[in-house]
Amino acid sequence: MTLLRCALVAVGIAGVLPAQWYRASGYRDLELARDRPQPASSFLRLRGAATYTLPQDADESVGRTDEFSGYGSVLYHDDAVGDRKSTIDAYAGTDGALLGVREHFDPGSSAILEVSARYFPYYREGFYDGDDFVATGRYEGFDWGAYLGLATQSEGYTFELGPFYRHYSFSRGDDTAPQYVIPDDYDAFGGRLHLEQSTLQLDRTYRRPVDGFLTAVRVEFEWNTSQGRFGTDIWKSELPDAFWRGFGHLEWYFPTGDGAVEFQLDGGVAAAEDRIWAFDAQKPTGHWFGDARLGYRFDLGGFSFAPYGNLLFTHTIDEVGSDSTDDFWFGGGVKMDWMLDESLSLWGEYSYLNNANRPSISFQNDVWGEHQFFLGLELTFGGS
Repeated sequence: MTLLRCALVAVGIAGVLPAQWYRASGYRDLELARDRPQPASSFLRLRGAATYTLPQDADESVGRTDEFSGYGSVLYHDDAVGDRKSTIDAYAGTDGALLGVREHFDPGSSAILEVSARYFPYYREGFYDGDDFVATGRYEGFDWGAYLGLATQSEGYTFELGPFYRHYSFSRGDDTAPQYVIPDDYDAFGGRLHLEQSTLQLDRTYRRPVDGFLTAVRVEFEWNTSQGRFGTDIWKSELPDAFWRGFGHLEWYFPTGDGAVEFQLDGGVAAAEDRIWAFDAQKPTGHWFGDARLGYRFDLGGFSFAPYGNLLFTHTIDEVGSDSTDDFWFGGGVKMDWMLDESLSLWGEYSYLNNANRPSISFQNDVWGEHQFFLGLELTFGGS
């Protein structure tokens, strides 16, 4: 079975990282996609955007409210550092910070050191009552960690294995219900297996993928030091001492005369007892979740736009933690980018999902709603 088929099996039972946040070379992308082709061997990229969330039925008491916010990031990439031609990625944005260094040894082997942090994560615990999400516990957090892996690469394939450490801390926010008991702070450590395959080809002029695919699958086994029960009055539980989780990403481009068909599938699956990961509001709520997007990108020189539709699946534990619900959600949107010159681009996206319980796109508050908007600028320096 090829690595591609393994990826399809893994993400077929899983789900989406929000399309807007899974922008190439964002925090989630750098964390998961090791071998994404870059438009230049060395560059500095600045991004800034305004974001807006709009629910169909506003309810400020539970976070379903319209809100303007912002997104910003800076990325430095260099794949020719030192005599060994080591690769470095240094990223900081409202979605997190990451420093990754890949030291190359013999052809096809390397060591990877990664240090990362998220300083604005929100957690939104709840259940579905029909099509309505009922939030039962909302709180805030901070996490940071490190990873050291050994990798082998051959003919577009990457196999990587290594240990990781992560520290989680949590705090009550203005939205935390008085009766909700938040988790205690804890340390997590374990092992990570990473598989990746890429045949992506870029249009170097406009920095757009035009052909091929990229797929990455990651499985983690984690031990932790968490103690104490947390949750609502009718469902409190402890994190188990050990559990596993898996997630992945697939994007595929099929070129045509004036653009490309774009397909994207993202996923994650975790143990039912893993309440922290399941209710992380930077991803779709659920212990399993799956999102497929299919669209067509029209390339008109420096300007492109791509309407798309998407199908989301969520598997969510119920109010008392003894059963689960499976739901399908439908939506769509349109994204565009406009390369004003070789260093400055304008990009934007509007998306809709008939599930108001969407991942938060605000770093200021945990807000959610059916409609989400992005409009931003990208400035790139250097490149060769």
